[in-house]
Amino acid sequence: MAQARGVNSLRFNQDQSCFCVAMDSGVRIFNVEPLMEKGHLDAEQVGSVGLVEMLHRSNLLAIVGGGSHPKFPDASVLIWDDAREGKDKLVLEFSFPKPVLAVRMRHDRLVVALQSRLYVFSFPHRPTKLFEFDTRDNPKGIVDLCPSLERALLVFPGHKCGSLQLVDLGSAKPGTSSAPVTINAHQSEVGCAALSPPGTLVASASRRGTLIRLFCTQSRARLLELRRGTDPATLYCLAFSPDCSFLCAASDKGTGHVFALRDTRLNRRSALARVGKVGPVLGPYVESQWSLASFTIPAEAPGVCAFGRGGRSPSSVIGECPQNTPGGPNTPWEPPVPSLGPQNTPREPTTHHRHTQSAPSTPDPCEPPNSPSWDPKFPPKVPCDPPNTPLPFPGSPRHPLKPAGSPPRDPLTLPNLHPAPLEPPWSPPGAP
Repeated sequence: MAQARGVNSLRFNQDQSCFCVAMDSGVRIFNVEPLMEKGHLDAEQVGSVGLVEMLHRSNLLAIVGGGSHPKFPDASVLIWDDAREGKDKLVLEFSFPKPVLAVRMRHDRLVVALQSRLYVFSFPHRPTKLFEFDTRDNPKGIVDLCPSLERALLVFPGHKCGSLQLVDLGSAKPGTSSAPVTINAHQSEVGCAALSPPGTLVASASRRGTLIRLFCTQSRARLLELRRGTDPATLYCLAFSPDCSFLCAASDKGTGHVFALRDTRLNRRSALARVGKVGPVLGPYVESQWSLASFTIPAEAPGVCAFGRGGRSPSSVIGECPQNTPGGPNTPWEPPVPSLGPQNTPREPTTHHRHTQSAPSTPDPCEPPNSPSWDPKFPPKVPCDPPNTPLPFPGSPRHPLKPAGSPPRDPLTLPNLHPAPLEPPWSPPGAP
């Protein structure tokens, strides 16, 4: 991954309301709407960091060393509890035989991807290794974990070239084996994959990066084929909107694309589609659906994309990428604004390469959480913080992860594990 100003990786949190940046100077955490820095860990605390993963909007971070002057090895995942008192906030370490390429977290699981193996741990209460999966060579650490409380679905490249393997962590039992559930998604190697928020859909692209395919995770049927372009490209990110009605893709071609999944009439088609039958050679090309909107990002920038959370339907697309990429040093980025609807108006671009357009909207409804993990000793927090509410760094409830011999802690209580649904879940065509 190309680096700019010491940026090693970018990651949105599970509900796309925050993103964290792993840098040579440490870690920085930002709120998305409005865009503002909410916390940081400097190099004296954590050294240079290669990967960082945030658990919702909580006090827990997973950190992997990397960059120019790492303090921790790249073969370990360290859990940072920002609510812990004192200077030593590293409360847990997972060590592995080879470098860690990706980390994913949800409220009850932690997943670590190596180049040819995947580890799944119970988390954060009494962390225990539950599963270990051998995978096809996976140098990009492709893996995704569904954040939904109703479905603990995991997806990663299967053993067969171009295949995806699905594992329901909620129904699988440790120590047992069963036939793998696979989807034959592509003819070439998988280059990117993402699960929808409720876990009903999976999107994937091959390393060619020309086609994006959408599958139902229950029936494994292919639902849509979306065309990013005709030239090969490296896809850095695939992201679903919260209501699964749109999909966003970012690549090294300097372009982000937005596709409609629910109302596919919004997607563009080739002009040849009006001609009728065009033969077996052009048939797949003509039948593909093209993006309904696109926007420009700095070429070769390893960016990530997400959808805004305002209102009941997606009204903004956010792209994050390292500043000062090949456009030249200190070159401001002023992207054009795509259109997702006739009433949308652009916002000002920012120096953090935030690309967004939005329509007037009301805040998401907030209601008390109903998760059994909430402890009555702590006042419950609403799942959707108002825009200017600071992240719970520090001062949020502490959790029981601790070095051996330390006194017991209060039970874990994490805020924002139950964001209110923006719309009723969408049932994909053909799903049971």
